[in-house]
Amino acid sequence: MRCLLLTLTLFFSVTAFGQLTTTLKNEPTPLPSSQDTLIGPPGIKITKLADGSGWFASKYDARGILQACGTFLDEKMTMPHGRFKYFTHTSADTSTRYNYQRHQTDTTFEPAKTYLSTLGYFSHGEKSGQWTDFGPTGAIIGMATFEHNKLNGPYQTYNTSTGKLSVEGQFVNGIREGSWNLLSFEGDTMSTDIYKKGEVVKTISHLDEKKFRLKKVKDAYPKYNFIGYLNSHLNKTGVSGEGTRSAMYSFTIDTAGHITNPSVAPRNSSDHQMDIEVDTTIIDVILQAPAWIPAVQSKQKVEMEMAFNLDVEYDKKHVRVSETKYPHNAAKDAATDMFNNSNASSRVGH
Repeated sequence: MRCLLLTLTLFFSVTAFGQLTTTLKNEPTPLPSSQDTLIGPPGIKITKLADGSGWFASKYDARGILQACGTFLDEKMTMPHGRFKYFTHTSADTSTRYNYQRHQTDTTFEPAKTYLSTLGYFSHGEKSGQWTDFGPTGAIIGMATFEHNKLNGPYQTYNTSTGKLSVEGQFVNGIREGSWNLLSFEGDTMSTDIYKKGEVVKTISHLDEKKFRLKKVKDAYPKYNFIGYLNSHLNKTGVSGEGTRSAMYSFTIDTAGHITNPSVAPRNSSDHQMDIEVDTTIIDVILQAPAWIPAVQSKQKVEMEMAFNLDVEYDKKHVRVSETKYPHNAAKDAATDMFNNSNASSRVGH
């Protein structure tokens, strides 16, 4: 999480500074106003407000892309006062990914984008009131309340995948105080930490509550030896080269028990073409596998992501796989980490 620090090189959208409450409001994302010119000459542009109450300043980077804009009470820009906007620029990006289901390389192009990433208020040079962070899509990912430059009041972060609240609590004079809740992807409170003067004095788990027991998922599973099935088919198939490798092969078990959406975790290898040949051979067999018993949650069949860490041996006559052995439950943890998004981190607080 990133604290926005005022320096003489940060500048910010003009509006009068009014009375601010300490209640966080999940309002629609404010769009850049007509004054928020996203492209301009590099450097700082400063203009006196028509009513003479202050100065509106905009800062552009060396590429001429707006970084921040807002109002100051003085021409020397030492006293920020009012609403401030900070922007993040992402460069254009082209990515490729091999589609194992269609046996082709898919290319995705993401154009360059400048978006509002933080909106907040200053009062006579100090952070005050509600500060909000936004993601590239405009979704809120964090909100905090400031008083005299210190976190003071409600604090929230949001899951970047579901958009639901992930963490909520209160700050008092810059330290955590009272109940802090950690919520699930669906917005249910999983645990509560009780803080006193910044230290956890008690933790309450809610995972034994009925709503979580009902939501417990019964994993998908095959009625046959999956690794044995793979080898019985791969043993009849060779590839153009020979060697060994390890990789994580993942896929989705849909509600009918069919395998879909196969993928392979990236690996460091100089022989990309050989990787694709071996992986395609293995995934073709995976896709032809008999149906699994689908996962069940609350008596309903649900999709489930599966992942197998496989050690692979291959030559011109055969391909053989074995499941990588991990101590304890590390393999399952690795698969879980791969498919679960982490909670949103906020840049408005610390």
